Amino acid sequence: MVQSQNKIIFLSYLQADYSRSGVYYFGLKADTSAFKQIRSGLIESIQDLKNVRKTHNLTNVRIVVMSPSHKLTLIARIVLRKTIILDAGWTLTEASWNRRSSKIQIYKVIKNYFIDFLSFHFASKIILESPEELDYVSTTFLVSKKKLHSVYTGFNEIQYKNIMYVKNHRENKHLQVLFRGKLNDEAGIENILEAAALVQNEPIDFLIATNNSLAEFSIPGNTKVLSNFLTNSELGSLYFNCDVSLGQFSDSKRLDRTIPHKTFESLYFSKCYLTPATKPLLSLCDSQEQMLFTDSTSPNAIVEKLISIQTHRQKAEEFGFNGNLLYKRLLGQNILSAKLKSICFENART
Repeated sequence: MVQSQNKIIFLSYLQADYSRSGVYYFGLKADTSAFKQIRSGLIESIQDLKNVRKTHNLTNVRIVVMSPSHKLTLIARIVLRKTIILDAGWTLTEASWNRRSSKIQIYKVIKNYFIDFLSFHFASKIILESPEELDYVSTTFLVSKKKLHSVYTGFNEIQYKNIMYVKNHRENKHLQVLFRGKLNDEAGIENILEAAALVQNEPIDFLIATNNSLAEFSIPGNTKVLSNFLTNSELGSLYFNCDVSLGQFSDSKRLDRTIPHKTFESLYFSKCYLTPATKPLLSLCDSQEQMLFTDSTSPNAIVEKLISIQTHRQKAEEFGFNGNLLYKRLLGQNILSAKLKSICFENART
């Protein structure tokens, strides 16, 4: 039997680097954390969890179920006979809603609400992505705030430590604007493409990097679309070569309680992050010089800030520098991993 005292064992149906929890797992030392991938079938899950119980001394171990494997919380609680900490980040229910889909999958929403409700009530502690998400979960799922904690999602910077990036040769000196990520409800891709169209006569170029199709949209001449899967090296190179990184520009209510992953990426790579002034981002910043905020999600608001940055290029570098200082002070992988560890071992019963 492995002596696993004072460890955190992370459990997931998926690979560790798929989950936001992977940031903390990889950020902790090997003698502090372990990862076990659990098969998704009920019988297989029980077998795998019994093997964890058999091969590890779980006396002083904390068990963390990784997002988005929420439903594993209930099974692990029963099989391991231990309290379970759920690093949910956000709810599965929220992820079920997609206005861009041709039809709303009501069944999926109801099923995920049921999974969220049970997993939240069977977990001893729930870790969420922001204080605003904490308030939402407490109200929507009738969960006591005493068991809710927040840790920013962060960025798995370890995967990027030893990569060397090369500055791309540019035929022009245009401002390079990057939007990267899924085209979900939060993205506001319509507003971004309209903003790009409005500045076609300006020295500003856009790069849209997404795995989703843009076939339904008209793409302006100053906009390049990159639709292939990105390796870590390729993603890092996109940030290295851009001047401005765009946030999410929709009116989705979820932006009132989430911080997009690209926020952490942009700050890590010292890039000027252009974003609407949402409550979570304003709460994170202690200065208006750490992110470049727009006063709305409209194309005109985006254009106004981009033209300003194009005219005063050094401001982009200043925002990037200040944002990176904020990242190092509050959002570094080692900082967030240590915070999660502290929550796990704080007043927890085994």
